[in-house]
Amino acid sequence: VLILGYGNIGVDLASSLRAVGVKILATKCNSLSSTSSY
Repeated sequence: VLILGYGNIGVDLASSLRAVGVKILATKCNSLSSTSSY
């Protein structure tokens, strides 16, 4: 299973799926680019 957005919900989902033997691929999504200036 690929999880896009590995925040609190993604971590909980991955934990539940691993318990039943599912292989997890995950990535954190960040809407801010490295070139943004504030």
